[in-house]
Amino acid sequence: LDTISTSRLMSKKPGQAHIGPRGFNVPWGRYAAPSWSDVRLRAAAAALRGCELVAASFDAVLRVARSGDFVYLDPPYDGTFSSYTADGFGEGDQHRLAEVFAELARRGCHVLLSNADTTLVRRLYRGFHTETVMARRQINRDPAGRRQVGELLVMSELHSPRSGAAGAREAA
Repeated sequence: LDTISTSRLMSKKPGQAHIGPRGFNVPWGRYAAPSWSDVRLRAAAAALRGCELVAASFDAVLRVARSGDFVYLDPPYDGTFSSYTADGFGEGDQHRLAEVFAELARRGCHVLLSNADTTLVRRLYRGFHTETVMARRQINRDPAGRRQVGELLVMSELHSPRSGAAGAREAA
């Protein structure tokens, strides 16, 4: 944690990043008053101690994920900007991702996905538990366009805080 480069955690222009020379997103600029702190970073590091964090394509995750693993999938959202790479991320990719999600769930992985709340996404994940949350969008050159939008969380299983029961799925 002490070696984290804070310049990589800051961005002056909301949501803007570029592909660096090694192929990863590198934020531009600096925040005058960042919302993170050393205390928060250290708490996150303590919570994640003993965990292995992997940033990889969903295809790569499918090759290594085992029963009991927690997998969070955060793809380019359906119906929004999806040109994070030269290849983009279209409807066909959304379908492939849904197949990977289902396979991970069949393996016994605990899978969580966030995506836009669209008809396509709801159709692709029918049968899994979904929840809509409102999220503020800061990525817009026009400040008036920075508004709350519905975001869909898709879970391979639902753990009830009261019963601890797993595996409940929303009816199709």
